[in-house]
Amino acid sequence: MELVKVCELTIYTAADVFVNGMPIDKAIIEEAQRCKLAGGTVLKAAEGFASKKRGFGRAKSAIFSSEANLPIIIKIVDTRECIDKFLPYLDEIGEKHFLVTLHEVEVLKTKYIRQHLEELRKMYEEA
Repeated sequence: MELVKVCELTIYTAADVFVNGMPIDKAIIEEAQRCKLAGGTVLKAAEGFASKKRGFGRAKSAIFSSEANLPIIIKIVDTRECIDKFLPYLDEIGEKHFLVTLHEVEVLKTKYIRQHLEELRKMYEEA
């Protein structure tokens, strides 16, 4: 068993936030794919609340309101070097409502990762 240190980028935002006419989660995932980051996940929450800046109180569901602002969490895991190359994009769209956290995490280097490591290295070298 082998553990590898990587970086987890987490972005907290909401469904009613748009970047260039596109929902923020889709814009971020598209840019992460363009930057050839290892992978990302979008989690859409059922409920949440925000600070006074955003309007204190629970998020509204589109079922009960015409304004859906449910919370969204976007997680991307890759090496710190690759994440660092992605951060300027987040800085560029920084006028939008979101919060970014970075954490060093350990991941299990699975059989799949070991088998595909050379393919992944080639992909990053071409980037």
